[in-house]
Amino acid sequence: MFSIERGQKCQEIDGFGVCLAFHQAGMLRKHPKCKEVLDLLFDTAGASILRNIVGDGGVWGDETNGPTPTIEPEEGVWQFEGDEEQVWAAREALKRRGEKVMATVWSPPAWMKTNACVHDGGELRRDKYQAFADYLSRYVREWRDRFGIALCAISPANEPDLVTKYSSCIWNGEQYREFVRDYLAPTFQKDNVTAKVLMPETTSCVAHVEEFTDLIFADPAATAAVDLIGLHGYGHDTVIAPVRGTAEHGKKVWQTELCDINVMEEWQRGDGIVNGIFWAENIDNYLTRMGVSAYIYFWGASIYPNGGNLVAINLETGEISVPKRLYTFGNFARFVRPGYRRLMVYGAEAETKLTAFLSPDEQELVLVSINPLDREATLYAKVGETADKTARGFRTSETENLAELAPVALEKGCIKEMLPPQSVTTWIIQL
Repeated sequence: MFSIERGQKCQEIDGFGVCLAFHQAGMLRKHPKCKEVLDLLFDTAGASILRNIVGDGGVWGDETNGPTPTIEPEEGVWQFEGDEEQVWAAREALKRRGEKVMATVWSPPAWMKTNACVHDGGELRRDKYQAFADYLSRYVREWRDRFGIALCAISPANEPDLVTKYSSCIWNGEQYREFVRDYLAPTFQKDNVTAKVLMPETTSCVAHVEEFTDLIFADPAATAAVDLIGLHGYGHDTVIAPVRGTAEHGKKVWQTELCDINVMEEWQRGDGIVNGIFWAENIDNYLTRMGVSAYIYFWGASIYPNGGNLVAINLETGEISVPKRLYTFGNFARFVRPGYRRLMVYGAEAETKLTAFLSPDEQELVLVSINPLDREATLYAKVGETADKTARGFRTSETENLAELAPVALEKGCIKEMLPPQSVTTWIIQL
């Protein structure tokens, strides 16, 4: 039996999100089923965070997958046209159940970098640290004043430990600490920028992250300059565990990018329920083992049907493909909203998983149960006294997509229900 302890609250949830960077927002905007896809992402699945790219003006790629224009193509020359597709996507998300927009820098503009281009790594030039801080401040303020969108967070670097043929920039921990402490934080304070600073968004966790955070946390001024710890989960060396120092310094952790690239065995790939279960368990692991407050899949929608997205769009045929992972992602994102708190669950069984969340007003309990087995399993959980003697269920399985179930009776503060093979079920209980 599982036992949910309402009095033992864990991390606050900031949301679950998707990204539409590298022109996938533009590809979606052109698609005849654009509205349907947006509804799937932000209403059906309930994504509450949209992650954007801060344009760098690079010349690699093309209009189907390439860089976004920069707001400062030359030093001191500002232009604010060229990113209409991401502005559109943000507004569409916020019309639905999207609540927050964040932005990540893959590379500063070429004129700020040691290699004079946005791709193939390179570093931020030491004499451009202040220019980059001013650039980020201006970016946040223009999105607020020009487009009416307050960015909740901004990240100065995406995967600073990786050199790529697309937009990238290399940082080490010392460089990052100096930049955020001596340049970014004072500039944001001077300009009254309230967007949270998120870092370092390394390719994998936990070791890569701690190469940066250990230095940050050893410095009180740098610690004060960083609000959120961001990380990705790629690579076979990824360890899902608490990031050293975050709890002691009161820093939330966000998992800001993952998708079906080099993160699973071949048999777990594809668009069916096996893949959907994999991602449900992955979300559960990040929530319970690392204590993340946000979980962001990579592309919400893209033109590539390769597992890097939650919805695949085809511009030639006008069709879309919706994998099971969209719905199992939705078993969390649609019901566990920003402000909910994860609760401790005891008696966890090896065969099934159960995660519990409490609404901010403590009037609603949300449970997410996962049965990864190819046979039925019994959910038996003690939830305590409730105002409503039934639980509403929403299930994703081989034959169901967030399908609403008949109410399930609670007996003596317990829920007991048979879980179908390979299924994810969200239970809503009014307290």
